[in-house]
Amino acid sequence: MAPLVVAFSGDLLDAYLVATHARQGRRVVAVTADVGQDAQALGAAARALGADEHVVVDVSDHVWERYVAWLIKGGVILGGGYPPWPTAERYAELDLLVTHARRQGAAEVAHAAGGDERVLLETALRAVAPDLRLLDLPAAPLQARAWLEEHGLLGRLGDAARRDLGGPEVRSGVWGATARGGDLDDPWASPEDDAFPTVPPASEAAALAEEFEVEFTQGLPTSSCGAALEGPDLARQVGKIARRHGVGRGVHLGEGALGVLGRVAYEAPAAAVIVRAHAELERLVLTRRQLAAKEGLARTYGDLFQRGLFHEPLMRDLERFFDSTQRVVTGAVRVRLQRGAVEVVGVRSPAGLAGPEAWAEAEAVDPRDAGGFARVVALSGRLARRRDERARDAAAPVDRDE
Repeated sequence: MAPLVVAFSGDLLDAYLVATHARQGRRVVAVTADVGQDAQALGAAARALGADEHVVVDVSDHVWERYVAWLIKGGVILGGGYPPWPTAERYAELDLLVTHARRQGAAEVAHAAGGDERVLLETALRAVAPDLRLLDLPAAPLQARAWLEEHGLLGRLGDAARRDLGGPEVRSGVWGATARGGDLDDPWASPEDDAFPTVPPASEAAALAEEFEVEFTQGLPTSSCGAALEGPDLARQVGKIARRHGVGRGVHLGEGALGVLGRVAYEAPAAAVIVRAHAELERLVLTRRQLAAKEGLARTYGDLFQRGLFHEPLMRDLERFFDSTQRVVTGAVRVRLQRGAVEVVGVRSPAGLAGPEAWAEAEAVDPRDAGGFARVVALSGRLARRRDERARDAAAPVDRDE
């Protein structure tokens, strides 16, 4: 029987997949994308469930370089507020499954994701490894728990064994946390605090404001609080500060890969600060036409990203556009965090389009030129007004004397 590679994070369905296939005599390789979990405990659980091998891979750099960097450069935000950084972890998990399936000679892989996330994984897998099959989920969480308990394996899972199956499913990682299901399925219901495992509500956050600088080089953050950091280390530092101040909590209502509107409660403390700072720096160095074009293309990129279409060729075209705009996005942004809010209080760049030099150029313009410029700018509006007046005159009733 061919081996099976299973994405393993210690959840009920992960455990069920490992244990049931191991009991069928199949070689099972449990693969964990390390995003901050207790790898030793996960390894012990996987082996106790019957896995022949447990592999842990730190995917932080891969997630940053392959996915998150483009989300930052593009300024990709869904629904006006949700930065889809956690979705990048799903793509990285799939990359890991494909890599180890090739190494093991496996024809099938397994992942416990359901709903929109499962569609995302299936779609991406068809693009990168169409010869591999993603196994269907054989059970619901409640059935998986009952089976694991019946076979004396439930205690191996720690906190996952005690999860309230009627509440939201929470997934946490370096890039943030998401919660789905439970009361969140009702768009009128307020999310409970357990949907936000690490970021306190603004009312319980640090009372005193905190200011610090984030520096960018060609669109990516390279320094925080005066220390040169890149990638995951910078995200961890900024996220730690943001959590103290209750920054990054939110609820996103949007259409998922299944085409159905749904809600996701999320924590994105690092993204909330970095994306806000990046956007302000862009406003300083890009023209308004660049900003307008980029905003529309970022929406397209985010929509494809959430639907499992990261490998669509259009995405590479959009990334080339993003890269072109980011050549001048270098500078520093000073942010202030307090009670759940991120405020930009200062921005500077050697490529800035605002400042004393810009105002000097503006003041050097001959005032007599303003009238001609205004007439040219207003021309289309003036012609449209005259057209509409003629149309109204033509449609007006004519009084005739009897």
